[in-house]
Amino acid sequence: MKSKLISIIIPTLNEEKYIQECLKSIKNQDYSNFEVIVVDSYSDDKTLEIVKNFDVKIVRTKKKGIGHARNVGAKIAKGEYLCFIDADTSMKKNYLTLVLNSLKNHDVSTCFFELKPRTFFNNFLENTTSFAILLRFYLKKPLYPGFCTNIKKSIFDKEKGFKNVFGEDEEFSTRLKKYKQKIIKRKGVITSDRRLVQMGAFGIFKYYFFEKKYVPLKN
Repeated sequence: MKSKLISIIIPTLNEEKYIQECLKSIKNQDYSNFEVIVVDSYSDDKTLEIVKNFDVKIVRTKKKGIGHARNVGAKIAKGEYLCFIDADTSMKKNYLTLVLNSLKNHDVSTCFFELKPRTFFNNFLENTTSFAILLRFYLKKPLYPGFCTNIKKSIFDKEKGFKNVFGEDEEFSTRLKKYKQKIIKRKGVITSDRRLVQMGAFGIFKYYFFEKKYVPLKN
């Protein structure tokens, strides 16, 4: 039986500090039938120079917005399953295997994650977020973080992908509650805490609950 193709989609804009680790983690997966699509919004650093050292498809788009970039990647994806991951996030070695197993009998999935570096506060934040994701799952109000969202392409296309708005993953999640969902209760990815470092805990709270206006990350 032929293995399923997974399309991994990574939006980038000036990610020279992170993209190599992300792509290395993908290259080292224990599941091999995948394609990688990097959607770059005209980076002016060394992002593309680094990306070209890997076996990936590169698409460029002048229109800014992470929701838009993910949709551009999904449009050319050939896989039956889509795996969205951010440039500052790396996969654990068995992540794609976990994704494949979760989507065999479900339409959409996400996983628990780790924050890098390992600190007491980051560990607390991980566990709190994981609990919130699980609670929302049971309340039929799912949250699929954009950096570790996996979905059948047929469902993604049916829902016409992400909207190019603030909190695009939150908005997308609300449209997915009618589908069969799976929470991978293992830490499948490791993501950067750079927004937390840049904005601070109080700033993060204001950002997500009051300001609701996108703030570009410093690199």
